[in-house]
Amino acid sequence: MIQAGRDTLAAYFLTQPYADVNWVASFYGKKPAKVERYVAAVRTRAEEIRDGVADLSDEESHLSEAEQSRT
Repeated sequence: MIQAGRDTLAAYFLTQPYADVNWVASFYGKKPAKVERYVAAVRTRAEEIRDGVADLSDEESHLSEAEQSRT
């Protein structure tokens, strides 16, 4: 978490039982709408990462099938 950006840390805080959007907004001195934008950015990045991993997995699967068909 040391290298985490503000948006990542805000999203992390929201996973904690003591925190809600208003608590995180107060912590950062921002409005709740800004915190919601931070969290939306994290969710978007996470989705892009998951999609990228799925694409890599598909590519590896196709490569493995090609290697097996050669033998």
